[in-house]
Amino acid sequence: MTLSKPKALTSDSHIMVVAPGGWSEPAYLEQCVQNAQERYNLRITLHPQCYLREGNSAGSTADKIKAFNEAWQDPTVDAIFTARGGSRSLHLLDGLDWDMIRQQPKILLGFSDVTVLLNTLYKQTSIPGFHGPLLSMFHPDSTTQTARETLALLRGHWEDPLFPLQHNFTTLRPGEAQGPLIGGNLCMIYALSAAGQTYAPIWQDKILLIEDIDEDIRYLDRMLGALRLRGVFKQIKGLVCGQFTGITDTSTYPFGRTFEQLIIEHVLPDLQGPVVLNAPFGHTPGNYPFPVGTPAILKANGQVSLHLTESPFAEAKK
Repeated sequence: MTLSKPKALTSDSHIMVVAPGGWSEPAYLEQCVQNAQERYNLRITLHPQCYLREGNSAGSTADKIKAFNEAWQDPTVDAIFTARGGSRSLHLLDGLDWDMIRQQPKILLGFSDVTVLLNTLYKQTSIPGFHGPLLSMFHPDSTTQTARETLALLRGHWEDPLFPLQHNFTTLRPGEAQGPLIGGNLCMIYALSAAGQTYAPIWQDKILLIEDIDEDIRYLDRMLGALRLRGVFKQIKGLVCGQFTGITDTSTYPFGRTFEQLIIEHVLPDLQGPVVLNAPFGHTPGNYPFPVGTPAILKANGQVSLHLTESPFAEAKK
């Protein structure tokens, strides 16, 4: 698949924030925007939809679809950042104007619940979406440690390793793999795989990255087991697991398996390529970004590294 690449951010780029998932206090979002403008010199504005609320959601599904389509269609908008994750981004997919989106590649940044948008954007339009921190990284009290790395990537600095070389990776199977990156939040990847051919990722020859938060170990077992039964791990070239934070065990009796043991059980028998755990992305302060759909090479031979093999941008900075 040939990528349809957006332009890298410049000092003149206009960033619009939409809220495809959960609701956030408007005052909090305004503080994020103000800090992004003052500290990082970004031209960034909130779409009015960010002020809407329906339960714990940022307005209705119709509100979100309208806002996303408007932001993408606006010729003055160069990039779209997402206000937060949360839930209900999945419900936007069949209402977005993919034909319009395909005609004008732009940067889309987010993670967690936004995983469904990033991966569907790539599948439907060949535009690489950027898995990385939310707008909250710009809040003055944010614990996010990767704002500068995220902005550096979005500004075209793509040739450095995506993850720090000096990191406490766990390699379950060594080796090398090359292919486009897909993935993000495991729950959302699982949801896409269950949503039918239109939305399920194309697994063949990809490097899959997954992370999650606050999931019961039983549910992780079910999701990984279902992906195994679909033949996913026979098709991909490599697997990189990020942070799986807040895993719980609510079984009447102890479940008796760790996340690492689940990977050994469900993945290693089928996947011949490298398998790496504890990578620095996910619901963690060190949430390093990666562009979905962009070809990369994963090396796990003593030292773990993940490098892009081509730019995700139409005009990358050299």
